[in-house]
Amino acid sequence: MHLNREEILRNRSLWIERLLHPATRKGKNRLDDGNLRCFIGVGCEALNIPTSLKPNKEGKKPSNNLGVHLYLKEEYVAPKLFVELVGLKDESGSFGSRVKELKNTETLIELNDLTTKTTQELGRYLLSVIEGGDKSPFKPV
Repeated sequence: MHLNREEILRNRSLWIERLLHPATRKGKNRLDDGNLRCFIGVGCEALNIPTSLKPNKEGKKPSNNLGVHLYLKEEYVAPKLFVELVGLKDESGSFGSRVKELKNTETLIELNDLTTKTTQELGRYLLSVIEGGDKSPFKPV
């Protein structure tokens, strides 16, 4: 999938708008628990990316090839489609280095699960680095 600059920025903006909404609250340790979503789960919802694996007719869940659960072999991951649509540097939402303004965290996953930062605080930060680059989870556009 190849997206142009405008498409990537539009997708990032949709995610940020949802994060900034006053009613958006964060969940921890998973994309979506039915009520709350982690930072990346909020983005998946904004971009209509499924965040749960539904059982098939036989009651078996499909393979986790989309990375829809945050825990996969002891590692946190975002859905590959989400990574592509918003142009994340990687599936953990890496900032490239520890970011002092974000409680010295290194990834969106750490920021979500290990701090009290709200979705609105993250939304404001992502808006300030929407073009990508250093201290941003986004690839430059």
